[in-house]
Amino acid sequence: MIPGMKIANRPLLVLAVLLALSACARKETPREGAVPTGPLAAEVRASLAANPEAARTRVLVLGFDGADFDILDPLIEAGELPNFARVKREGAWGKLRSITPLLSPVIWTTIATGKGPAEHGILDFVVRDPKTGEMLSTPSYNRRVLAVWNILGAYGRSVGVVGWMVTWPAEPVNGFLISDLLDPMGWHYGDRTDERREQTTWPPSLAGEIESSLVTVDDVTFEEVRRFLDIPVETFRKTYARAHRPGNLVNNFRLLLAAARTFQDLGLGLWKERKPDFQATYFEFFDACCHTFMPYAPPRRDFIDPKDYEKYHRAVAEVCRFTDRQLGAWLDAADENTVVLVVSDHGFRSGRQRLREGSEFRDKTAALWHRPYGIFLAWGRGVRKGARVKGASVYDITPTILGLMGFPAAEDMRGRFLSEAFERKPPAARVKSYESGRREEVIRRMRKVVAKDDPRLRKIQALGYLGGTDTTGGHLNLAANYLSEGKLDEALKEYQAASLQDPASGMIHLNIGDVYLRMSEWEKALREYQAAASLDPSLVQARLREAVVLRRLGRKERALQLARDLVRQEPENVDAHVELGTFLQDAGEVAEAESMFRKALELEPDSLEARNRLGLLLLKTGRYEAAEKEFSAALDLEPAAVRIWNNLAVTRLNRAPHLRDPQEREQAFDRALETLNLIIERFPDYPNAYYNRAQLRELRGQRDRARQDLEKALRLRPDYPKARALLRRLAGR
Repeated sequence: MIPGMKIANRPLLVLAVLLALSACARKETPREGAVPTGPLAAEVRASLAANPEAARTRVLVLGFDGADFDILDPLIEAGELPNFARVKREGAWGKLRSITPLLSPVIWTTIATGKGPAEHGILDFVVRDPKTGEMLSTPSYNRRVLAVWNILGAYGRSVGVVGWMVTWPAEPVNGFLISDLLDPMGWHYGDRTDERREQTTWPPSLAGEIESSLVTVDDVTFEEVRRFLDIPVETFRKTYARAHRPGNLVNNFRLLLAAARTFQDLGLGLWKERKPDFQATYFEFFDACCHTFMPYAPPRRDFIDPKDYEKYHRAVAEVCRFTDRQLGAWLDAADENTVVLVVSDHGFRSGRQRLREGSEFRDKTAALWHRPYGIFLAWGRGVRKGARVKGASVYDITPTILGLMGFPAAEDMRGRFLSEAFERKPPAARVKSYESGRREEVIRRMRKVVAKDDPRLRKIQALGYLGGTDTTGGHLNLAANYLSEGKLDEALKEYQAASLQDPASGMIHLNIGDVYLRMSEWEKALREYQAAASLDPSLVQARLREAVVLRRLGRKERALQLARDLVRQEPENVDAHVELGTFLQDAGEVAEAESMFRKALELEPDSLEARNRLGLLLLKTGRYEAAEKEFSAALDLEPAAVRIWNNLAVTRLNRAPHLRDPQEREQAFDRALETLNLIIERFPDYPNAYYNRAQLRELRGQRDRARQDLEKALRLRPDYPKARALLRRLAGR
């Protein structure tokens, strides 16, 4: 139980539920399928035998949607979040890089599988039923790949899953699963047919056992709400409703608090009673409350009504304190064999990063509030005390869980074991894949039930994720992921499919323009951006991209003026400052350009592009140490950004000749060479690194080795004029 929280007088009932669950577990077969056999099973069992210590390790994953160190750290430093402070002090931590699109069901499925959305198949909150045309919350059987709990359970490790996104209908697991449909609002006020109820949990009988233990909106007291919101009791009573409704901030909060309490109490009780080897418990509360109340958080902005500010300004900080108490209860319940992993799918805009519109003020704005960096914390058995984790990604969570429990990761998982956080080493070899057809069998069995009149649709619409009749989300989200991975043709195809469904969407025209921009199709991109701005004048990004294209087309004065206008109109828009800085640098206005980049970083310290552009400006003006600092900071955010690695290497290469001391000069050349060798090792198909290493080798008189690097660069990129010119010079032509 969370300290300070009141559970509606149900302690004996909860205990009875847990005892009943234990009895059910003996009667029902919770295993997902037959015990694996064959070469894959032999490899996995060999790995487990080679890591006997891992057999005693339990892993507890706590997912706090939207949690962000930018929001938590000031309260940690003020001593108001003692449990987060304890985990950072006694464990390992770092920012967790998310993926595109920044949409929770997509990302939480990546966290649970180690696969991207194109592989796992979860692309949105909703899908349209192909038979009836009805909008449905995305069902779990749309996930095409195994989750980490499927892998662990197949080899005999007991698992528990509580509230995880996109887990309804509940699938068979080697333990228990409470799906995300078991939200108090969804359960009590939605369609509760017997068939649907049986699909809500595994084992099926668990649903009936825990029904009376759910915290409902009626159980949330005025005193509890008053801790978060400064409202009179009359408002508390008048706003009562049994479902989420846009604009009803007070009652929506009551429903969210009821869900948070439900999943905390059920999850914690099952962890203590059943003692699974692995458990993943998800909480939506942090993100949903930020969507609802972040516009009212301090400092008050001039367009926020002072009366509303007084009612809601404490909410976000109190949500952080509530989440800290939740975390503390789990830490108290962890035994000496437990590793606790705390993760979030993305961050959340706060302070000066906030948008003018809240997600309740305009449809589909919710995802725009998300930041690409969530949180990662590890605490407990074998965790390095005080370790800082850099470059962690949502792709890394499943390989890390598997490694902690002695399982090899798979070659078709993109992430890595986060070794800097732990004293132990993961299994060295990877298996080819855990996908063996078992998932298809489960999907076929689960497709029998369809959620009708799904109350979760009301909730996600109230939070700003839906426009009410959306049918384009899957195309848009898959396209965004393709674009982030450089798959331009695939991205264009998906965006065009979305445009056919919604031709009046300015955002889709903006997206199509972004693809053409990456393709260097300047005129096509310009037409799309102008169409986007015409359809939706509020799309600042469309006008900003128009300025970028105009610059590419040689219309630099017009581009510069448009960028200046945008910065005046949107003084807190990070991208506008970055692009204006670039235009100013191109025009020779170096001092003003630098001020724009630094302003962008003041607004958003995690802006990768602002740090990179500032680093390039410092490099070109001969401030090598300062440039190196900016590139290194950018790489802390995104270690896989090869262009920034290359910029760091070029900085070190350019700095060396300016050093007077011969020994220092040679050491600087050695550092540059080490960086270039590292790039070539990690990114062997990146031609710029070979060209830059050839330059260094020429300076050191290693002409033959320089020629070899240039030939490699030209094989990778035949249209590389600088490499061809240097090769000719070395050949004496």
